[in-house]
Formats: sequence, C-alpha cells, structure tokens
Amino acid sequence: MLQDHIKFQEYIDKCVKAFEDSTLIKISFVNPYIKSDLLSVNGRSVDLKKGKHLQLVYRHKTKDITKNYPSDQIKIVINQMILEQFSQSVLYTAEADYHFSIFNKSKVKLTTKSASLKSSITNHNRQKNSWINTKDPVWNLLGVCDENGEVYKTKHPKFRQITKYGELIEPHLKAFKKSEKIAIADVGCGKAYLSFALYQKLKDKDIAQDFTGVEIRKDLVEKLNGVCKNLHLENIRFKTGTIEDAQFAKLDILVALHACDTATDDAIKLGIESNAKLIVCSPCCHKQVRKALTTHAMTKNITSHGILKERYAEILTDSIRALVLEAHGYSTKVVEFISTEHTSKNLLIIAEKKKSAKDIDQSIMEEIKVLMKDFGISSHYLVESLGLVDGVANNGRE
Repeated sequence: MLQDHIKFQEYIDKCVKAFEDSTLIKISFVNPYIKSDLLSVNGRSVDLKKGKHLQLVYRHKTKDITKNYPSDQIKIVINQMILEQFSQSVLYTAEADYHFSIFNKSKVKLTTKSASLKSSITNHNRQKNSWINTKDPVWNLLGVCDENGEVYKTKHPKFRQITKYGELIEPHLKAFKKSEKIAIADVGCGKAYLSFALYQKLKDKDIAQDFTGVEIRKDLVEKLNGVCKNLHLENIRFKTGTIEDAQFAKLDILVALHACDTATDDAIKLGIESNAKLIVCSPCCHKQVRKALTTHAMTKNITSHGILKERYAEILTDSIRALVLEAHGYSTKVVEFISTEHTSKNLLIIAEKKKSAKDIDQSIMEEIKVLMKDFGISSHYLVESLGLVDGVANNGRE
C-alpha cells in the first residue's frame, strides 16, 4: 500500500487535467515491476474522428503496440500503469515536467522540473507537420489514406518517406521558374507515390510541368493513368517501359528511386545525356560492383566477409556515381533518404547542374581511375555505359 496516497492522486489529477487542457505533450512509464517482454509505454494526445484520445505505444522487445483511450478511461489506465506495471512515470506538459516514482514498493516521490519539451502536434498522423495534403483524393486512390485523409497504419513508413522526399528536394526546385514549363521523368516509378508527391509539390509552386512516369508493369501503369483520368490531372501520364529503353527529347528533372542495381546507372546516364538540370536517385541492390571487385592486400580482410563486402561495394558504387555526375558539371550530394528503421536502402543522390560543361572534367576522371585502381574495381557499369572506359575500367591492380 502506498504511504503517500495524496501525492499519487495529485499526479493522476495532473495527468488528466493536462490531457483535458491540451497541455499534455508526452507521458512515459518506465522501470517495470516485473521483467517481461514489455519495456516501456509512451503516450500523447491525438485527435481522432471519435474525438481526442490518449494514444499509448506499448514498447516490447520485438514489436510496438498502439492503443487509443477515450477521455473517460484515462484515469483508470494511468492508475493501472503505476500501481500494477511501472514504478516510474513522467508527465511532460507545456508548463512543467512532473516526475512520479514509487520505491521500496510503497514510498512515493513527486517532483516538478522545468518544461523540457515543446508542444507537439496532436493530429493522429502528424499531418500538420507535413507539407502533404492528405485529404487530396489522390492519396486515397493510391491507397495511402482513407476517405477522411487519415493515413492507414500500414502506410505510415511510406508516408514518412514521401514527406522526407519532399523536404529534401524542396531547396533544389528554386532553380525552376514559373514562366517555363519543365519536363520531368520518374523512371521505374513503381506505385508512383513519390511521382505524385513531386507533381503536387511543383503544382503548389505554380510551376508548369510535363510529367511522365515510366514503369515496366503494365497493370500498374493502367491503374496510375486511371487515377490521373479520375481526378482530371493535367500534364501527367504513365507509360510502360524500362529505364534502359526510356527516351525523352527534353528533360529538366530526372528521378529514379530504388532502381535496382545498374538500372540506377541507366537512369543517371539518361539524365546526363538529356542535360537534366536536376537528377535525383535512390540506389538499390548494388550487385555489379560487388561482382567486379578484385582482391588484393588492402581489401582482402573486407571482401572476405559477405555483409562487409556488400556494404563496401555499395559505398564504392555510389561514390563513383557521384564523381561521374560531378565530372559532367553537377553539384552532387549524397544524403540519408529515410531512417534505416524503415528501409536499409536509404541513400539519396541529388545532383544539380551547375556548369554547362561540354567537356568532361578530366581531373575528376583521374580521381575515378585512382579510386577504381586502389580499391580493386575491375569495372563500373556507369563509367562504361558513358564511354569512359579507356584507362579506367580495366585498370585494376595486377
């Protein structure tokens, strides 16, 4: 039995009041009485169709379980958490942090500290923290959101990816003016979540566009064109084809996200040869360079382990891709696309044309030669496909 039931009740009342006053930012429960699969519980206020709820995320060793509780159940739930499951709890509000703990099974301690967290967004899917209008019917037709604009639970990782994509590409759209109509190709577009995200981004900026998505799966292409027709979307279309065979008379933006292995190289080649102002690629499945690695004294301890060889090949592949783009007049950066929590293929190469160079920068090509030689790369598909093979691809160590 608790020695100071008044402090316990005071803490419960503060939790309920913070929820009712919308000052609750976060509540956490830690230090379980009994060791089990359940490690901790974290909660926040969310606005659902049925009204405001307390959303609790039960963190287990191998999974997270989310439950939503209406206002009339909050007091009961918090009571159970503290008396039956966790000996410590912290209530984070806009005014202060309240730390509650039970020790020696009965002694109670309640302390108040300065507020450490800023007010959070309470919308269930954090839509206010996103540039995406989830109530746009396109996201319902694509299967990301329901008819009310609520993101489906299974689509939250994809939604975060879409949001992050827009944030990363935003600064590079400043190069395009409203007065000109730009040509865009998203090659290997898949289900086209990111195609429509970029289309909407440009549309919101009043930038005229001619958007083409290329996808090898005919059924997907038919579905995506159906979405465009259903919503009367102008200047966006999808066609069946491969990245390797794709041809465009003019390109301003070339996008290829999660194009497998050398398909990324085909996309970069297409962007370079089309003199695209912006090339955005998310590489995937780096098989070609991994097979082309030659073993020598400096690398044998890395290439002898499968997983290390794979990551080693990925770094080398994308480093050379970035250098090839720079040799062709692009300012290139490689950034994290989305946390590895959601996908292991999480790099994004963003290349913005800075020089209208007719000639390839030979000093950078020399860097590529040295890199390939020193790290035992017998061939690189992009280097060869652009006709840069002489003195490069066959320059492995003897």
